Amino acid sequence: AVLGRAFKGMTVLELGAGTGAAGLVAASLGADVTLTDQASFCFPGNGDGPCNKPKNSLLDLMRVNVRHNADALLERTPEVFELLWGEDEHIARLKHKQYDIICGADILLFHRAQPALIHTLRCLSGASTVVLIEH
Repeated sequence: AVLGRAFKGMTVLELGAGTGAAGLVAASLGADVTLTDQASFCFPGNGDGPCNKPKNSLLDLMRVNVRHNADALLERTPEVFELLWGEDEHIARLKHKQYDIICGADILLFHRAQPALIHTLRCLSGASTVVLIEH
């Protein structure tokens, strides 16, 4: 589904991007990329006690990686957004209402988050959206 397509001009959403590596590769191939993750390293609602926010968030790490890779990116610099799955307010703030490609790696680990993930995918995908999830 993606193999024969050129990335130039495609809209790509990376869920749970962490370092943003996959999105940075897509951006270097000309895609319009949105990198997303939660701001905290703690999973919301994990029930395992208090979650202390780290000094630097995953979003900060992505922004640093975007800056460090600016020379390899074509005309489009990926945008970084906080996205808590299932949160319509977060979904509405994203750059696009639908994406050509939605990808994520190791995002199925938190079983309680899967209904929110499905809601997010339904909101941001269309009939021709390719969803790639690696676990």
